[in-house]
Amino acid sequence: GVRFSFLHPAAHDLGSENDSSCVLLVHFGDSRALLTGDIERLGEARLLARVGGGTDDGLPVTLMSAPHHGSRTSSGEALLRAFAPAHVVFPAGAGNRYGFPHESVQMRYKAVGAVTHVTGRDGALRFEFDAAGLVRAPVSWRGAGRRFWHDLVEPERRSDRP
Repeated sequence: GVRFSFLHPAAHDLGSENDSSCVLLVHFGDSRALLTGDIERLGEARLLARVGGGTDDGLPVTLMSAPHHGSRTSSGEALLRAFAPAHVVFPAGAGNRYGFPHESVQMRYKAVGAVTHVTGRDGALRFEFDAAGLVRAPVSWRGAGRRFWHDLVEPERRSDRP
């Protein structure tokens, strides 16, 4: 019941390695997750032109990874209006030298109503979906005080969980 749509890049797209990142849309029931790779503004513009991001109804997603780690050169307002994510994950290390995710970018996501998650702060995150959508709030392993690998294999069968 899961469908994958590769949205970007097209074979004829030229540009930086970042803007040539693969963008994947994962569909499951009423939920969609947009994995944006390292695209920046040029990649975002091409993506929006390709998927019709200028439509009034948009293409809302439940979960989105922030393009280019949440840098100032990504996550433009047109992209956020088009996809209106309920949750965004910033794949950025704690104390990284680039200052990712940039504060202004985080504010743009909050302005469209997204709940923000930063891997450098929250650690590994787990989102559970069923055909109707997000089952529960995402779980942060750092917040739960566990190592992320503790629950990777059949978590419901572990009898030694606290």
